[in-house]
Amino acid sequence: MPEKGDFRKAFASAKKKGQKTFSHKGKRYTTQTAAEKAEKQDWVANIDSANKAAEKGGYPKWKSKSHKEIAESYARKAARQLSPRKKK
Repeated sequence: MPEKGDFRKAFASAKKKGQKTFSHKGKRYTTQTAAEKAEKQDWVANIDSANKAAEKGGYPKWKSKSHKEIAESYARKAARQLSPRKKK
């Protein structure tokens, strides 16, 4: 009877080589761990909820900044750092 260690060794070897799938006893398996799968599902769920809100005319609570807004933010920060400080 084969041991569980055989599968674990095959999985670890394939994962270390960067393979997405591997064969063990004639069956195909992925090298994706349960944690990686859960993380991906969370990310996809967040994107799906944002897309559904946008389709209904609403917007998600987060909004990314435009390039102009980012540049202005950096300019304000640089101006604050370069300006002389007032003495109290």
